[in-house]
Amino acid sequence: HGAAGCPPDPVRLNAALVQPYARLALPGGRARLSERAAALAVAVLRLRPFPEGNAAMACLLCTLWLELNGVALQAPPLEKYAMFAALAGGRLNRQGLAQWIQVRHLASQPGVQSVVQVSLRGNVVQGIAAIRNPRPVSLKEPASP
Repeated sequence: HGAAGCPPDPVRLNAALVQPYARLALPGGRARLSERAAALAVAVLRLRPFPEGNAAMACLLCTLWLELNGVALQAPPLEKYAMFAALAGGRLNRQGLAQWIQVRHLASQPGVQSVVQVSLRGNVVQGIAAIRNPRPVSLKEPASP
């Protein structure tokens, strides 16, 4: 995920990797996993610890950090690419990424039917929403006793 033979800057990488934990040190000290993962992705993009491929590494590290904390980021690859490209290009902010992560996590819960909607205005993400339906209802008649 970077130039061959060019290792990442260890100081910048370490600074990016502590961001999910630094969010807890802020006043209030509470942040959702999605907010902390988004902080990691933004830090990788801002600090640029890798010679190249920082957007791909932001996606990879964010996904890996979530997995290590018991959350699977299940989204189509093209959607992931679009979200992290929007983040890298300044068309999506940390809060927007955190909201998308949370919506994607909710949508992947077993037994939940969901519709994920991402609204755009001129390549800028305006909103992300999940519409959750209750568990499917069987239309079969109950068996007669």
